[in-house]
Amino acid sequence: MKVIILLFLNFTLIFSQNEFTTTFNSLPSIPQASSYKTLPDTISHNFLPLRIGNKWLYEKYYYSSWDEMCDFVIREIVDTLRVNGKLYFQYQDSDIYECYRDNILYKRVNTDSSYIQIDFNQTTGSTFYGNSIVGEKEMTIIEDIKSFHGERTRRGYQTTEPHSYEKWIDGIGYSGYYYFDGGWPYGSNYLVLQEALLFSDSGSVYYNSGYFPEIDVDTIYTADHNVILIVDPFHKFDFEDEYRPYSFIDVVDFEYYFEYNGSVFPGDTLNFMLDNPAPFEISFEVYTPYMASGFNLKYRFKLSDKAIIPNRIYIPSDGWLNYKFGAIVFVSPEGNNLPSEFSLKQNYPNPFNPETKISYSLKEAGNVELIVYDVLGNEVAKLVNEQKPAGSYEVAFNATNLPSGVYIYRIKSGEFTESKKMILLK
Repeated sequence: MKVIILLFLNFTLIFSQNEFTTTFNSLPSIPQASSYKTLPDTISHNFLPLRIGNKWLYEKYYYSSWDEMCDFVIREIVDTLRVNGKLYFQYQDSDIYECYRDNILYKRVNTDSSYIQIDFNQTTGSTFYGNSIVGEKEMTIIEDIKSFHGERTRRGYQTTEPHSYEKWIDGIGYSGYYYFDGGWPYGSNYLVLQEALLFSDSGSVYYNSGYFPEIDVDTIYTADHNVILIVDPFHKFDFEDEYRPYSFIDVVDFEYYFEYNGSVFPGDTLNFMLDNPAPFEISFEVYTPYMASGFNLKYRFKLSDKAIIPNRIYIPSDGWLNYKFGAIVFVSPEGNNLPSEFSLKQNYPNPFNPETKISYSLKEAGNVELIVYDVLGNEVAKLVNEQKPAGSYEVAFNATNLPSGVYIYRIKSGEFTESKKMILLK
């Protein structure tokens, strides 16, 4: 016979924060979210800040007649190259070099001869022939206002056939691109800037997306000698897809310990690497005496995401969540030997002081109510009030705060009802 303590909880734990801008004298390792402060916009008139260490985080999305994919990429400047008086900056894992001078963007590939990518000095609406994201095309200078930690000018170019554009944000850098081919098979893809980390002589500025990891805890229960939680971590940037899911949460740490009457007993930390934004199970074995009535499981989560500077969020942000052992005990049938009838057993021990156990069986699933009354018919405890599958169950009833006397416990599930007496003798 397997003994399982079962307690269902249904709550949502959410930690979120508005987008922010912050400054650092040097790049921090992992700053706490609460340390970020709003910073007025002080960077302007530079459509591509170039400096070693600068990073930009982009959301990359692709959609076609038969496929869909989402990913996030970080572009980081890692090296420089000086050619003919121009200083070019190289991106990691790339053979692309860029130079921004006199409001003109020059580009080199494989250190070959450079070409002008775009001249930001040209007036809006003017056209030129150059290298677009879809090859050599006639392009038109465009301009709009982009909300990125403040209203900012965004300039770039667009082509008409196929429809595409590239844009740069004043003071921030490359904003991304969009491409759509309406032919068959049709397809579209885009790159959208979500975060930026920019260095200067006076320090660094980090433009965070303002989105943080969150988590739902759907269920927590015990089976045999294990505690099991069903958790659902999620993030604004997650991409749920049957074939190519993407989780923006990188790691979930589950920390726990045990407590009894003010005494603390050590637990552990479990680590989970995520690649799929879907609920998953946390299961760990517990020393049997810790599962006795009165013991508490104290636990919390630490979630890390894939931001430029990863956010590490504790949930709850202060203190620990609590699971109390010994509330409801479930006795599972061996194999598929489910009960053939409804029944309510006599409590044991009887008489009792102050705790006894009540067993019952369900031949089919249904909502169950198990209530204790005094001899006057007043309800003194509701032990069960929830949906349960077919099986045999055992519930602990603690009458520490009740006077000696006769009590009646009554079960109801569908058409089945039954009552029995028990004696509390102190």
